[in-house]
Amino acid sequence: MAKRNSARIAPLYWSADELSKKLTDILQAQGYSVGNNGGAQAPVILLPISPLNSVIVFAASEPVLNHVLRWATELDQP
Repeated sequence: MAKRNSARIAPLYWSADELSKKLTDILQAQGYSVGNNGGAQAPVILLPISPLNSVIVFAASEPVLNHVLRWATELDQP
């Protein structure tokens, strides 16, 4: 994950697994390749960490990372 932008998403209303799955669905529908493990070479990698109820996002660029974070904010609603 060297040289990738990263962020931690801590959802308030969703579980990490649910949010990760929904983000994957949306991003793939938009044409992004999304991986779900550290060895993937996709532009976006989503790693749900269930015990912390967090999703770690790795993205190839800052604009892509910001796009993922905007979607996470839109989805994490009551």
